[in-house]
Amino acid sequence: MTKIYKAETISVFITFKLRLSSVFAMNIFQVLIDHMEEQNVDGFTEAVKDYDSISRLDQWYTTILLRIKKQVNDNPDLR
Repeated sequence: MTKIYKAETISVFITFKLRLSSVFAMNIFQVLIDHMEEQNVDGFTEAVKDYDSISRLDQWYTTILLRIKKQVNDNPDLR
């Protein structure tokens, strides 16, 4: 994982944590981080869909998550 990638991941995580303090939210963000580290784009996408079906993501969050997903697709080995 590159420093920029980690920083963006942490930034998104903190922003979500501040916005949503539920146990589900915290769990889903850990799942997203795990999928990013495993370079599992399909799992990442499914986790975002699961979260969005329960708590609708606004355009800003959707854009950030799509950028992260694109980074995983464009960089096959970020470890």
